[in-house]
Amino acid sequence: MNSTVRVTAYECKTKQAEIFRRAAAGETIIVTNNGRPQVEIRKVSPENDRIAAAVRTLGDLQREQLAAGVGGGADELRRIQEQGRD
Repeated sequence: MNSTVRVTAYECKTKQAEIFRRAAAGETIIVTNNGRPQVEIRKVSPENDRIAAAVRTLGDLQREQLAAGVGGGADELRRIQEQGRD
């Protein structure tokens, strides 16, 4: 199901669980305020899941390196950034 549906902000508030279920099932929900589109609610793409997982993995790696005394903190990051500006 790949349809697009418009709902008012009030409908979104009062029918939040239903709207989330519909979006998870593949519908795109456009939330309007005074008749104007304000927000789009849709299912997260698998690509976004992969990106989020990669970011979490990098964060875990950074924490492990800092705990082991490998790599640097903010000072090391600034030094690397400055090197890239040459």
